[in-house]
Amino acid sequence: MTKYCIDILADIVNRRMKKPGSSIIESLNVPRELTLEFLGTFARFEYALKRAGYVRGDDKQVSADWDRFAREIAALDPTTLAPVLGCCQYLQEHPPKKQVLIDRRLQWVLRQGSCGSAVGEILLNVRTVRNNVFHGGKFPDGPVDEPLRDEQLVTECLAVLKSLLGLPLPQNVAEHFWSGA
Repeated sequence: MTKYCIDILADIVNRRMKKPGSSIIESLNVPRELTLEFLGTFARFEYALKRAGYVRGDDKQVSADWDRFAREIAALDPTTLAPVLGCCQYLQEHPPKKQVLIDRRLQWVLRQGSCGSAVGEILLNVRTVRNNVFHGGKFPDGPVDEPLRDEQLVTECLAVLKSLLGLPLPQNVAEHFWSGA
């Protein structure tokens, strides 16, 4: 989504919220440029995964196959993965919560289960943060209790994606990310 489209959407939302001059992106408690950089990088990474063959779906929908990608890069040498594993300590120690509906009420819960690898968990956390930011899950009951936590999570998720691009990724994922960019 271009900056122009985001600005138009923000203007529409702000008019409906009756807060002229305010920015819906700024209400996320994450700096605007960081939010846009993260969402843009995430979108481009999903594009690259699909172009590289990490894709699942049918004639009705298609999505990037992050799980298969995670399994394949988990097989890389631990020394190779060190930059990814080392750039997101907070994300690993304080993973994002997932929004669910319990008794018709929106609630935040810790995600259950495991992906089977540290890098798989990290990538699932990156996707959870992206979903929370993009799908508007951050404000079900009002302001967030720990606004600095959101910025830290987005910062580390962006660092994970950028660190991945420096690795010898299978199926030319990095090349697809940069092609035409």
